[in-house]
Amino acid sequence: MVVERKIAAEEGKTRHDYGRDAFIDKIWQWKAESGGTITRQMRRLGNSVDWERERFTMDEGLSNAVKEVFVRLYKEDLIYRGKRLVNWDPKLRTAISDLEVENRESKGSMWHIRYPLADGAKTADGKDYLVVATTRPETVLGDTGVAVNPEDPRYKDLIGKFVILPLVNRRIPIVGDEHADMEKGTGCVKITPAHDFNDYEVGKRHALPMINILTFDGDIRETAEVFDTKGEESDVYSSEIPAEFQKLERFAARKAIVAAVDALGLLEEIKPHDLTVPLRRPWRRSYRTDADRPVVRPCRRAGETGGGSG
Repeated sequence: MVVERKIAAEEGKTRHDYGRDAFIDKIWQWKAESGGTITRQMRRLGNSVDWERERFTMDEGLSNAVKEVFVRLYKEDLIYRGKRLVNWDPKLRTAISDLEVENRESKGSMWHIRYPLADGAKTADGKDYLVVATTRPETVLGDTGVAVNPEDPRYKDLIGKFVILPLVNRRIPIVGDEHADMEKGTGCVKITPAHDFNDYEVGKRHALPMINILTFDGDIRETAEVFDTKGEESDVYSSEIPAEFQKLERFAARKAIVAAVDALGLLEEIKPHDLTVPLRRPWRRSYRTDADRPVVRPCRRAGETGGGSG
């Protein structure tokens, strides 16, 4: 990521402009420059180490050792390749760490959308719909639940019932979760586990499926990817996405979806809203790093049997 940003700033290029081999050469060039600086600084600080044993993460010996460890763990059924939300940069087409996410203040909007209640259900004040407020209406296509606070007298009797998701007519549950703040917005929160970190956690707590609606480039997919809470492909919901939204760039999709919701009479209001915008896009991706989920299963087994060291 550091090298990608460096060549973008200095040369106006991406790693795709170079190709794999040439980009790796750039990484080694950067390593030689920055690694030398780090070593000189450590020497000046008086670090007393055996400098002949210096190693770099991508050294051939270390790389081969890492591969060997993962192969052995896989063969012993101690790891598996799962799904987890990551910070995704649609321009660089790569995952980035939390430390590399830049947050900026921005003026935006909050869209209030009506979600019709299913099976003739009514709110405490007699309405046949819930109103959810969102700053990203394009993610409506990936909703798999609506959360309300279990202590909220307006909605607590609706927990366990369902709403019909606008545009795709998906039947999704109403769940009780403290993530929904009674004093904030409408008190109803749309849950899109595949495209929001908080929603991802809510989804895990309530076993909500995850629906990825975005491509690597941040455009709307032609067909959605549907996963269960373990990251396995699922047919619990249809993967169909309305044709008029397919392949749209995400901000173009936002406009189109808002217009479509409005045409259905389900757009209640739009309010100005101050945003803290993270310059990345939460997105589900297969990953195999110690920060993700490859060792969830063996850790769970150890916990169940009393084994493991934590």
